Amino acid sequence: MFAAITTGEAGCEALARPLAEFGPLWDHLVVGERCQLLRLLLETVTYDARTDELGLRFRPAGIRVLASEAGRSA
Repeated sequence: MFAAITTGEAGCEALARPLAEFGPLWDHLVVGERCQLLRLLLETVTYDARTDELGLRFRPAGIRVLASEAGRSA
């Protein structure tokens, strides 16, 4: 699932497939696991009420840590 990320490919195309495959996994996580995952991946979340925009800043190494952990548990 995270092969494109761990091999260093970048861009939307490299992330499209892993993200598409992630939906069913998310459905099986309990709330605590979802929170832990979001804390691992997200550095900040902002909301601008004037423009109704949500901003997400991802942790630079978050997805690599997740991929590494997924590889160990597989």
